[in-house]
This record gives sequence, structure tokens and C-alpha cells, in this order.
Amino acid sequence: MGKELGGGEEELPLFETKEARFRGAYKVFVSTVFVGICLIWVYRLTHIPRAGEKGRWAWIDIKTIPDVDIFVCTADPKLEPPTMVINTVLSCMSYNYPPEKLSIYLSDDGGSELTYYALLEASSFSKHWIPFCKKFNVKPRSPGAYFAQQIDGQDITYAQEWFAMKIIIDGRDKNAVDIDGQRLPTLVYMAREKRPQWPHNFKAGAMNALPHIVALDVSIEESVFVGRCIPKDYRGEWNIEAKKNANKTVNELEEASKVLANCSYEKDTQWGKKMGLIYGCPTEDNISGLAIQCRGWKSLFYNPDQTAFLGVAPTTLEVVLIQHKRWSEGLFQIFFSKYCPFIYGHGKIKLGAQMGYCSFQLWAPISFPTLYYVIVPPLCLLHGISLFPQVNSLWFLPFAYVFVARNACSIAEAFSCGDTLKAWWNWQRMWVIRRTTSFFFGFIDTISGKLGLSETKFVVTPKVVTEDVLKRYEQEVMEFGSSTIMITIIATLALLNLFSLIGGMKKIVLELEFKALDQLIVQVILDLLLVMINIPIYQALFIRNDKGRIPSSVLFKSIVLASLACLNAYNLT
Repeated sequence: MGKELGGGEEELPLFETKEARFRGAYKVFVSTVFVGICLIWVYRLTHIPRAGEKGRWAWIDIKTIPDVDIFVCTADPKLEPPTMVINTVLSCMSYNYPPEKLSIYLSDDGGSELTYYALLEASSFSKHWIPFCKKFNVKPRSPGAYFAQQIDGQDITYAQEWFAMKIIIDGRDKNAVDIDGQRLPTLVYMAREKRPQWPHNFKAGAMNALPHIVALDVSIEESVFVGRCIPKDYRGEWNIEAKKNANKTVNELEEASKVLANCSYEKDTQWGKKMGLIYGCPTEDNISGLAIQCRGWKSLFYNPDQTAFLGVAPTTLEVVLIQHKRWSEGLFQIFFSKYCPFIYGHGKIKLGAQMGYCSFQLWAPISFPTLYYVIVPPLCLLHGISLFPQVNSLWFLPFAYVFVARNACSIAEAFSCGDTLKAWWNWQRMWVIRRTTSFFFGFIDTISGKLGLSETKFVVTPKVVTEDVLKRYEQEVMEFGSSTIMITIIATLALLNLFSLIGGMKKIVLELEFKALDQLIVQVILDLLLVMINIPIYQALFIRNDKGRIPSSVLFKSIVLASLACLNAYNLT
């Protein structure tokens, strides 16, 4: 922000910023939690069992409104239906922004004729849809989302408008107007060439075909953001090229732009290195954001009163896990590359920012301490082995403080964001599930890739939802319905905690070992919380009979695996 352009003109800041309140109090709170964690580590290091003993983780503040190019990405017409893609395109075309300064590009990585012809139809429909949005101040401006709402049809004119209701549009053409005579934004379709010998660099390669970009996935239908991905050294050159292109005809521009659709246009250039989105991993947003910050750009948190995005979230657990596995794998790859924040960002960004990036990039290895707490304490409870200090010990205080402080802060943050206690609890559930499955496999795939045993694959998550799945999603019922290895792990860990809690409490009550309860109370509480978190899993295993339940084959395998773990754990203690 505030850097000089190639022509010597100074850019003004995009947003007004204000310092957050209570920063001093928050620093004190964080310091106390840090001290508590340190004390826990001291306890762990000083209470390791000896050999032979039992039991060995905003308002845009600029005077000149810039041109905005919006980039909509799609890859597979089966997983990402053209209707969803076109809804996204139409919502972008309807932005409250000067149409002569707005261009929408649809990047079709699948090169689908169906998507292309759907875009042609959308260009015709936009002549009616854009005036309709302006006339009635339509929100949201995605046709699919808007017409799915309950609309008040009292206004007769409104009701009449309602029911009355391929490069493709050149926004510079004064004849390109809607039914009200207003100018239309530019609309462009592009599908990049693909060849086996040339890596296309996933979404980052497609997005780098444009220098000024606002990137939208097809699942996002409402947003606007102004961004530039051109380093200072290249801005003057780009401004000269932009002025030359301003006087070219549509045919000349189409011919000149073919080089961008070529699969090898980045060869011997700085695209993917110093310009545009950085290549090398599936999570191009994180690595590119780090590179931009290291050049001196500053991040701003902008949270407008009106919701900035209307998106399509995964409705099944399997899709969520696949998505987070891809993210955790890509982020962990960055940590192992030259773009590791502690190396690439050293001396360029603050240590706090470096740690902030690493908190995402280390999702994958964080799976191991989570797996430890989900597996080891319950098994030790089952066999009467204490892993935590007694309640009457001073060492119990740091454990209790860190647990209470962490969750109290988390709940407060959830409330400040408008969430409910139920929503927060669901986040804790997904926190455990993702760490024990997606992040764990993301770690394995990253290490396998580094050893040359596998290659990174970009998996497109399906956006198609059947009616019965959508109904269960709206009823807040978790959708399992598959027998993948990750679903098997989830079921096995849930049963392991249930068996351990029942067995441990049975041993304490029936064998009258109430003195042991003082030593095992922390593990009892931990196991009880895990069992409560896994209630939807038990319902899917034993109670539900819809198509979203966990298959009986997974139930059988998970019972066998959990039982073997409980029986064999005694031999390991």
C-alpha cells in the first residue's frame, strides 16, 4: 500500500484502518496461556515414568476507481455444473461498479462446450438480469440464490418483471447495452491449452493469464475485491502495454491473447516466480500472499456489515475431508520449500506474521499430537494408568488453566463472530475429525512426495448435491454414506473412546477403586468429552437408517479394530 507506480504516481491506501481495542489485555492473556503451556511441558519432562514403570499436543478510499478484472475458475462440468458457474458469472456482472471498468473472465480448465454455450446464453440473459438487479436493488445478485428466496410479490410491477424474465461482450462497445440502454461489462471465455509434457500449474496457472485479477471459485457468488499482482518493477511496462491494447479491436485482442491460453506462455518469464500467483503447490493463495507481504504489502482485515460472500459449502463429510487433505498437503509443502516463512520471510515480515503463516502450514504434523490425545489417554484409562497430575497437586493448575482459558477464549471469539454455543461445539467436533484424518493423510502424502513415492494431485471437490443429501444438510445431520479409509478411522476412534470410557468406569465402580478416580479424573473428563463429540458418529453407526449413515461394512471393521486396540494396549503398558 502506498507504493509508487511505474509512472511515479503514488497509490493511496485502499482502506481506513483502526487499531484493535484491548490489545494490551489480549497480550497479557496470551502470555499467561504461554506460561501455562510451559509449566505443562515442565511437568511432562519431570514426571516421565522410569524404566519398567506403567505408562511410558472497507470502504475503498481511492479517488480514481481502477479497472477490475474478475476471474471465475471452473474445471469439470460434471462436478461443477454450468448452472452454478453461470450464477457466479451473472452475480459478478451485476456488481454495483462502473461497467466500462469491469471485466469478467471465465477460465474453463475442462474446455467444456457445455460451459461455453451456457456462457453465451448468460450473456443474453445478462441484458435483462442486470437492469432487474439495479431496478429492485436485488440481493444476492446470483439468480439461483435470489430466486430460491421467499420473495414478497405484492408489487405488481415487480411480479411482472419476475415472470417476464460467446470473447462475448466488449465493454468498450457503446452498442453493448442492456434493455435499459445501460453499458454492459466485458465478458470473456477462456480455456487454456493442456499438454502432458507441460505442467499447467493448476488454478494458479490459469489465473496468471490475467495481470489484474479478482479470483472467484465457482462456488462463490457474491464478493468484490480490488487487487494487483504486478511487482513495482513491471508496472511501468504493463501500463504502456495496457494503453496500446486500449485502441485494438476485439479481433486484434483475441488474436493477441491467444498466447496467454498457450500451455507454455510462462516459459522464460517471471510469471509464477515474481509475478502473479506463485507456482509449486496446490495452495497458491497462501504462498502468493506470503510473497506479496514480503515485498512490503500490508494485510488488512475488512469485515463489512453486508456479508461479502455467498458460497457453496461442502454438504458431505467425505468432501470436507478431501478438501482439507488437499489444503493441509499443499500448505505443508510450502513449509518444506524455499518459501518457508521462517526462511523466506526472515527480515521481511515480523516474527508474529511468520508464526501466523506457519499455524496454517503446520496443519499436517499437528495431527500427531491430536491422535495421541484421542488414542493414548483413553487406552491408559481403560487399564488404570494415570497420565495427568492429581487434582490436589499444584501441577494440576497449569493443565486446568490452559484448558479453561483456551476454550473460554475460543467461545468468546465465536460469540463475537455471531456464532452460537452449538456452532462452537460443532467446530470442536470438526476440529478433531479433520486433524485425525485429513491432516494425517496430508502429512503422509507430503512426505511421500518428498521421497519421490507419489505426486501431488489436484482433486476437484464436487458441487452437485442430491435432494436427500441437501435435506439432511439443512437439518444439520452429518452426511457419511461412504466406506473410505478416513470414515473407517473416524468410526474406529469413536468406538475406541466409547469402549475405553465404559471399561474404565466399570473398573472403578465395580472393583471399588474410587481412590484411582482422583488420579484418573482428567482422563475420564477427556474421554467423556471425546465421546460427546462423537455422538453423531454413534448415531450414524447404530441408530440411523438413511443413506447418509455409516455403512455396515465400516461398522464391522471399526468394531474389530477398536477391540483389538483395547485388548493389545494392555501388553504395551
